[in-house]
Amino acid sequence: MKIKLLITALQTSNTMQMVMYYIARHPDVQEKIRTEIYGVTGKDSTIPISQSQLNDLKYLRAAVREVQR
Repeated sequence: MKIKLLITALQTSNTMQMVMYYIARHPDVQEKIRTEIYGVTGKDSTIPISQSQLNDLKYLRAAVREVQR
């Protein structure tokens, strides 16, 4: 069980690293993601994001899936 949790954590970490790398290498994608996030949540970063707002971030979800592909 502990090994499975460790592997899952490493996979998540690797995915996040690759997503950040992809976004950094593609400024156009970065700008679209930023615009989408601001459009859904506003620019106030102190307010937590709700589950329904996360569901509305379709471009971000597509970018993450593209990295995982």
